[in-house]
Amino acid sequence: PTLNPSPNPNPSPNPNPKPKLSKAAKAEAARRKKALRRAPDVLVLVGIPGSGKSTFANALAAQEGGWTRVSQDELGRKAAEALASRAGKGRCVLDRCNVSVADRAEWLAPLHSPPPEKGAAVD
Repeated sequence: PTLNPSPNPNPSPNPNPKPKLSKAAKAEAARRKKALRRAPDVLVLVGIPGSGKSTFANALAAQEGGWTRVSQDELGRKAAEALASRAGKGRCVLDRCNVSVADRAEWLAPLHSPPPEKGAAVD
């Protein structure tokens, strides 16, 4: 005879199981995961001051997906360049005005010759 019979004859090995997701929630999670796989390695934001670039960059960096926000205003030029140069090792969002073609060209130059397994979209 058992002294403390279990009310559940097949207890779950995980005491804190994940809540079941609705079909809509599962579809949204799958959509986000697929979008993250297709995301570029470097995202160069373009816009005038106050247009929402930093807000967008911070939101992107806060999500899963390995995005690092690079801000020349906060880091200084040398540190921002060093961090952006490592973009091939992770995802980088460049939070900077970049309003002129010359501004963007300076930051995009290293991407013109990506490794064969990488791609780059240049405006």
